[in-house]
Amino acid sequence: MTRDLNDCKNGLTKAGLTAREAGQVVDDLAAVRDRAARTGDPEGIENAVRKSALDRAQRMEMNARLQRKHAALNIVKRRSLDQRLARYIADTGDPKEAFLAILEGSPKRGFGASQSVFARYCSIAQGWQNAMELELSRIPNAAGLLKRDREFIRNVVREMFHELDGRTGDKTARQVAEVFGRYAEASRTRLNAAGAWIGKLPGWVPQSHDEGAILKRGADAWIDFTLSRLDTERTFPDIADEKEMRRILGEVYQNIVSGRHRGVTAAEQGQFLGPRNLARGMGKERILHFRDADAWLEYHDNFGTGNLYTAMDRHLDRSARKLALMELLGPNPESMLTSLLESQRRRIREDATLSPEQKNKLEKRLEGQDPARRHGAIGNALAEVMGETLMPEKVSLAKFGSYTRAVQSMAKLGGATISAISDLLTYAMQQRRLGRNMLHGYLDALSNLATTRGAEGKEILHHLAVITDGMLGDAVARWSAQDNLSGFAADQMNRFFRWSGLTWWTNRMKAGAAMSISNEFARAASKGWGEISKSMRAILTRHGIDERTWDAIRASQARAADGRDYLTPDRMLELDDVVMDRFLADEIDAKRAQLMTRNVKGQSVAVKTKEAINRRTDQLNEWLTRRRAQARQELETQWRSMIIDETRNAVIEPDARTRRAMVQGSRPGTITGEAWRTVMQFKSFPIAYYQRILRRKAMMVPGERADVEGLAYYFVSAMALGYITMTAKDLYKGRKPRDPYKLETWFAAALQSGGAGIFGDFLFAQYNRFGGSPLDTAAGPAFGTIGQLAEIASGAIRGEVDAGDLLYLGLNNMPYINLWYTRAALDYAVLFHVREMLSPGTLRRMERRMEREWGQEYMIPPSEVVRRGGGFR
Repeated sequence: MTRDLNDCKNGLTKAGLTAREAGQVVDDLAAVRDRAARTGDPEGIENAVRKSALDRAQRMEMNARLQRKHAALNIVKRRSLDQRLARYIADTGDPKEAFLAILEGSPKRGFGASQSVFARYCSIAQGWQNAMELELSRIPNAAGLLKRDREFIRNVVREMFHELDGRTGDKTARQVAEVFGRYAEASRTRLNAAGAWIGKLPGWVPQSHDEGAILKRGADAWIDFTLSRLDTERTFPDIADEKEMRRILGEVYQNIVSGRHRGVTAAEQGQFLGPRNLARGMGKERILHFRDADAWLEYHDNFGTGNLYTAMDRHLDRSARKLALMELLGPNPESMLTSLLESQRRRIREDATLSPEQKNKLEKRLEGQDPARRHGAIGNALAEVMGETLMPEKVSLAKFGSYTRAVQSMAKLGGATISAISDLLTYAMQQRRLGRNMLHGYLDALSNLATTRGAEGKEILHHLAVITDGMLGDAVARWSAQDNLSGFAADQMNRFFRWSGLTWWTNRMKAGAAMSISNEFARAASKGWGEISKSMRAILTRHGIDERTWDAIRASQARAADGRDYLTPDRMLELDDVVMDRFLADEIDAKRAQLMTRNVKGQSVAVKTKEAINRRTDQLNEWLTRRRAQARQELETQWRSMIIDETRNAVIEPDARTRRAMVQGSRPGTITGEAWRTVMQFKSFPIAYYQRILRRKAMMVPGERADVEGLAYYFVSAMALGYITMTAKDLYKGRKPRDPYKLETWFAAALQSGGAGIFGDFLFAQYNRFGGSPLDTAAGPAFGTIGQLAEIASGAIRGEVDAGDLLYLGLNNMPYINLWYTRAALDYAVLFHVREMLSPGTLRRMERRMEREWGQEYMIPPSEVVRRGGGFR
């Protein structure tokens, strides 16, 4: 047998494999032989080796085909990206911004400025998640059972694991399993179309890993537990040695606890293969195949996080992230960006129309940009859209940092709902961009807050894909740190923001904005490109939608709800062939010309025989069927992306550009990463406001001078809403409103609207938008708390201890008690008394200090309610 294997190795080498590749094949066959030898059946050994060799040959052929497919995809993507970069650079004159526009979107004007990898990822992920949620909502009781019934979830797992064979007898569980399986298959097939190689796995169930629980048990215990529950023949098809299995599981363990499994996983695996070729790596993943459903459930009970729904949600999210990268940048995004950068540098050097000064200026814009090493803004942007900034380097440090920031959020953001009043301004501005006046925008926003939508309206929202209940809420992301929370911390944060009212406010405002945008474009669908308003054309142009694309989109049938029509993304999938053929006319002509000619001695000669013409016609029709489906899917993704992104302008949320500014490409669980996340906590809103509203010059009419009227509306509204916000904060704290006759009050009011972000906190107030000091604002609330503690300790050393200050420091860092509708009542009922008991006279000193330093008084001075030393007067 040894001689046979050596002959096999020599034959493989002659066939074109390297000695290393041939050796690996032979080693694998030897492992199969050894495993089969345990049966003692010589014929069984031969059959097993033959079958393994055949499987190996098929995989090698598939890999060769995949390489050819990747080469073809890269050529197509490269041509498209070259054209896009050239167009954007012509619009803006900024090559660096052109690359950032592709990755994360750009605030600068230019065709396709918002048509980014990040926007596509959001469109795909939220599209899948909302569509899945809509289907689940149509299954009676499914949503409630998924949230609270443990045995029901276990039945769903059993149905998925055993491919819907109905063994549980639970019809609802089988329906839910069918929905999950359908969306997992949709993500798999679309990834494969983009260049991945992910086989269909029978009995697949999404798996989540709790890195903290795995780390706590240790490598050996985790390997022992996992190995005893795996189907080893499926997990290690070419390995018979248990020692080798344990070695591989050791690598899986390291990859899970380092967080790297999140970066490239499409099918819940453990082996990380790197992003060098993202598509190929996804086909080589080491998947943990469990022995049966109960083994999977035992693993999840011990080392999983969340539940089956959240695991499915995260699987779709990760798949969408990789899909967006591959659909825009090809199977190897990193290599593609590096190549494009080098080409751009060469074009600048060789451009004879540029002066030496201009060349130097443009070259400096690209200096230090290295996607492969994640250097520079472009490298950091790639890290962000690939999800690498969510992968912890050291799990324990990342967990500590994220929990610390979660506590700060739940302690300090009890009044964030009041700050969110500024959403009315950005909502009205978005309405003005759609062609309506700002007064209408305010009325529409307030109406949406009071509107309870029926079944039709909720279905429209699912199709628009702006709200997903299954994920850590958008309300958290708007104001908090950029942490990837899960489990207990995520549940507590969601509960806190629901109790504060911010979740309700955010969801209502986003729903209203998305439906308004969809409705306005449905109303404009009867008009051609030249007939719609300039501002509408500007919005469409930012998202890469030109006249040809608009004509296809507006041909879709609108959905109706609440007496209004809506242009929704799902309708793009129903566009008829006539519309698609008009949309693809140029491509069809080119493909027909290619197929109806043949190459003869380097020249194109028309195909003339009837048999050849019929064969080429069949090929054209097959290609056209596939191309129509791809184009419909592209239009759906593009339209949803536009609605989601424009909704973010109405209700400000951080995007990839904001996150890059906040974490600078750093990973959690590193000293640098944790420092960035801690310092930048609570700053996502002002940064996003600056980038999305102020830097975009949203109140400018495209191609014309400044929209003076709109700017006037903006500043007046900003001051009015800022004063309302400021006054509301004072009232819930029990203070009298600030004097409206003082000029500084109106400066502070304008800044409170969000326009100047944290700078207004330094210039005009001791307490910022969230209730913290300037130190909190500059260094983040966690470092601010440390500073306050140090100040109290310093006072204690000097013999100036104020126990009341120490008490309030603790209270201001305690989750839940600082909700805007409870804190004032709690102060007067309990806390002022306790503070006065600890430090008699502290309330009078506090009142004098507030009047002296901030010019404010309490509506009901605490010292008039609480007597010296504590107790009611």
